[in-house]
Amino acid sequence: MPISERHIDPTDPEYLAGQMRPTPPSPSRGNFRPNEMPTSYTPLAPERDLLSLRARREQDSRMVANVDSEIAQNNTRIDRASSTLQRSANWSAEADALEAKIETGHVRAFLSETEAAMTEEHERLSLLRKVIADSDKECRTAARVIELLEAKNKELQVRREKLQQNLARSTENWLRAKHANVVENFRHRLHDLHDGLAAIIAVEEHPDFNKHDPKHGWNLLTRFSEAVRFDSPLRPAWLNVTKKAAFPGFAAATGALHAELFDEEAGL
Repeated sequence: MPISERHIDPTDPEYLAGQMRPTPPSPSRGNFRPNEMPTSYTPLAPERDLLSLRARREQDSRMVANVDSEIAQNNTRIDRASSTLQRSANWSAEADALEAKIETGHVRAFLSETEAAMTEEHERLSLLRKVIADSDKECRTAARVIELLEAKNKELQVRREKLQQNLARSTENWLRAKHANVVENFRHRLHDLHDGLAAIIAVEEHPDFNKHDPKHGWNLLTRFSEAVRFDSPLRPAWLNVTKKAAFPGFAAATGALHAELFDEEAGL
């Protein structure tokens, strides 16, 4: 390559300003402006503190879990009290059925002018009435417990909704900070890609390289430049270079390639 191209300073603002090219108008983009050189890249910004945000999110998550646990415990107590009421209701239903059976037996015995043999039914009915009477106080207590626990669960549900909102907000804050850190790291890694691209372009520009289609690297750079908006914070400055000779690191990569070839030819 010509010696003059090896000594071009790709960081010269005046030279880079002369390489600016407008972005072709796009029907899908409402506002069209020509490309502008992004502001210079600052050193990697300190990462946002994720530990405190993660700790807040974990605390909010624990508070929601605690409320869920308390609601579950209350539901268990409600189920236990409900089973008490259901057991008493089953006894009452059985007693009513026995009373109807006994009455039917007496009617049939009267019609047939015989004596009704309902001794077992009377004993069972007497036992059920005693059990129902003994469980009356327990049933009243169970009904009161259910009433109180259901009211408590309503309060807990209101509290859970507020805690869930706090959890959603802390999750969003954590995700936004995480996203900012990832984007900042990616932005600087993207900015540092010019060395690898320069090496690819230098090899493709060598006269002995495959002459059929030697511009994959430059075509990739061109398409990438079209894809990343000029006002995007991800856009590195080297995306605005339109001449290979001005691409950062191209002259050095070409010189290194020639040195490697020379070493191989010399057998060093």
